[in-house]
Amino acid sequence: MKKVIILLGSSLILAGCLQSTYVPGEVAYKWSGCQTVEQNPGPDGSEAILPFGFKMPIGGYTFFKQVREDGTLSPITTGKSCN
Repeated sequence: MKKVIILLGSSLILAGCLQSTYVPGEVAYKWSGCQTVEQNPGPDGSEAILPFGFKMPIGGYTFFKQVREDGTLSPITTGKSCN
């Protein structure tokens, strides 16, 4: 069981680190590093979310950010870096 959990965890981390091809018009997320949520929503209206659209609680950690239509990431406004 321990090996299965390690394998699944490693697969999840590896999948998050791989660069996918961004197709304009489709929703995409990119790795943004560890961010501690300090306010949700942020001052610009952006939200830190969990899978299935649930709001991330204050003090939670988020690692991905939605990609803009031009393929870039906007600044993180819901929290600060974990480092």
